[in-house]
Amino acid sequence: MFPPIFCNALLLLFTASTVKFKKQTIDNNIAIGYGMALGDVDGEIKVGNMPEQKKIIATIEPMHGSAIAIYLKNNTWKRVLRDDNIKEGHALGVADFSGNGTDQIVAGWRAANKDGKVGIKFEDILE
Repeated sequence: MFPPIFCNALLLLFTASTVKFKKQTIDNNIAIGYGMALGDVDGEIKVGNMPEQKKIIATIEPMHGSAIAIYLKNNTWKRVLRDDNIKEGHALGVADFSGNGTDQIVAGWRAANKDGKVGIKFEDILE
């Protein structure tokens, strides 16, 4: 059993060759109002693929939130806001839906946004 983790940052935990977890801060400015558990508890954080075997992390922020963001890694992690016009974001998927060799993001929200719409957003990571 893992102890609870409370933070206001997006952290990436990964295994090293010694099978110990190493922590890397990706963004220390995310506001999570009531805490976060170890792992992807609610399905709103996904890892995706870009060309040349590079990885991205896609998120809906904050949990059940109003923004779709991706994190790209070169030497450091860079946050890229993709959309801030969703409300109660509640579903996120990252996969190569189109078969072009690069993943796309699909995200859904369940409450009317600024334009009075609920829906699903589909976009290519490279756009």
